[in-house]
Amino acid sequence: MEHLEIIVLIFPAVLVFLLAEFFRYYAYEFDYKRHVISLHSGGRSRGFVEKEMKGEFDGWKLGSESLGIEDPFERFYNVAHVVTGTKLRRIRKEFALAFTKISSRCLMGNGDDLQIDIKEDLLNLLCEFKTVEVE
Repeated sequence: MEHLEIIVLIFPAVLVFLLAEFFRYYAYEFDYKRHVISLHSGGRSRGFVEKEMKGEFDGWKLGSESLGIEDPFERFYNVAHVVTGTKLRRIRKEFALAFTKISSRCLMGNGDDLQIDIKEDLLNLLCEFKTVEVE
């Protein structure tokens, strides 16, 4: 944990940029219909495997725009099997919102000068509390 704190102190803008890129990628670029998030895919496929392959070998549901995350220990299991349709759209919307907030507030100018305290302000910026009405 000490190493992470040192990195945050030395390279805060880089970490904020990487976080923003994570949210941008999963909000706008990742193909949820064709791919499954996988830790075992290695560098050749940028963190995903084909959903068709998971359907063929592990019986995963094909053809839907649902979130698929391969369990890193039991690779046949989709740990996100309950995240479909509306829930996935909400997650993507939140990823897009997080990307927008970070890029508009934190990464202004040439990118060298960080406009936010990474430890406190960034967390507060991304985690706004909202009241949820239960039906």
